[in-house]
Amino acid sequence: MLLRHGDEPGIEPGQLRLRVFVPAEDAADERALAAWRNAHGAGVDELRRDLSRRLPSARLLELTFDDAGPDAPRITVPDDGSQAAEQLSAREIVTKALQLLRANYVLPRAGRAGRCGD
Repeated sequence: MLLRHGDEPGIEPGQLRLRVFVPAEDAADERALAAWRNAHGAGVDELRRDLSRRLPSARLLELTFDDAGPDAPRITVPDDGSQAAEQLSAREIVTKALQLLRANYVLPRAGRAGRCGD
């Protein structure tokens, strides 16, 4: 679930929170959630890194049980800033998109010209 400012307290303007729901075991408590996090640590860490690079406004990754109520245990995995150097600027994104378009456009002449209508 992707949450924005106004969806819940603690989410600042321009920030997003990604809430991941994990399957609930018989004992849906903090220890069970921590055990799930430990068992899937590499995948959770990879998801956090990908979010930091691709969706930097998602400052917080949160894990909780599916069908969880407001008092359900939650584990937060904040953005530690380590991927900031790998984020692309808007200019770099546009430049890369144009490179890909020129290299892979179906009509090569239109792709080189940067237009779609030739």
